[in-house]
Amino acid sequence: MPEKVLLCAPRPKTDVTGLTLVFELLIKGMGESGIRHSIVDAAFLGSVSKSGKFSVGRALETLVVVFRVWWHLLRCDVYYATMSTSSVGFWRDYLTVAVASVLNRRIVLHLHGGGFEQFFNSQGAWMRRRIVKTLNSVTRIVVLGELLKDQFRCAGASIYAKLAVVPNGLTLGVPEPDLVDKRLPEVGGGINLLYM
Repeated sequence: MPEKVLLCAPRPKTDVTGLTLVFELLIKGMGESGIRHSIVDAAFLGSVSKSGKFSVGRALETLVVVFRVWWHLLRCDVYYATMSTSSVGFWRDYLTVAVASVLNRRIVLHLHGGGFEQFFNSQGAWMRRRIVKTLNSVTRIVVLGELLKDQFRCAGASIYAKLAVVPNGLTLGVPEPDLVDKRLPEVGGGINLLYM
């Protein structure tokens, strides 16, 4: 019988983000592959568009998520979670990874996007030690591209060795926007392009 995977990440509600789309594709792929899994919605009450800002409601929601993850960790072999680069989100990662590690589960954290180096360097020495300890307990850390691996150098070689690159997949089943043919007006002379 295949092992059971516990998945913890925000699911889409009214605000659809790249993170929630990718998480839904992961859930769909696991189901189609017959992999046994359970899901804890990391933002079951709120919107993921305001993540990173502290609120009492979000902190309480995070505590509920932590307790749900602890409950499901008793019946899984692998724990997968999206990695946070906010203070409240880190405490969720810290508390869930610690219990998963004690239970000898394989742990995969997935950072969607960047921001780890800035988050890490903005913390005090005590908090940086907690972050490194947490990441040392992890089996694998997934990032979206080779260039994003460099942001983990600040945490040390042992963390850097755990990194794996898995680029974002295609958003299959998501309707593509209509293509609109855009043309510049005919003018004499050259064309100036502005890159952002």
